[in-house]
Amino acid sequence: MKKVNCSIIAAGVFALIPLLFVSCNGSDSCGDSDEASVKYEVDMGDWQVDCLTRLEWTDENGATKSRSSINQNPWRETFCAADGAHLYLYARVDCGEVTIKLYLNNSIVERTTRDSRATIDGYLRIDDDGKATFEDK
Repeated sequence: MKKVNCSIIAAGVFALIPLLFVSCNGSDSCGDSDEASVKYEVDMGDWQVDCLTRLEWTDENGATKSRSSINQNPWRETFCAADGAHLYLYARVDCGEVTIKLYLNNSIVERTTRDSRATIDGYLRIDDDGKATFEDK
């Protein structure tokens, strides 16, 4: 039976881990030049697991999604969207302040902090040069 050097194998496995994160975490660009990377982020301040929370957002297909059971803080959702996409994020927490953020191509374009409820609502605009901006509704 041939001996295998486990430290070399372990080093090889650990060397590949950063590549997994690069391929799984998304990027700041989408496949088409007429699309932008959209990221919603909700920071619930002094959030606790037993705190009543409600999130609503539009996804890459324009469908409204909702969630009332949150097990992470901050909560994030990322997808690609085309020019004219409706971008909507609503957060309610019953135990303090909430901050919601909208990123386009990894740049923050909208941020709102409120006591218990916050909303971002508008449209994605992409100009002829591919620059993404947010237009309030």
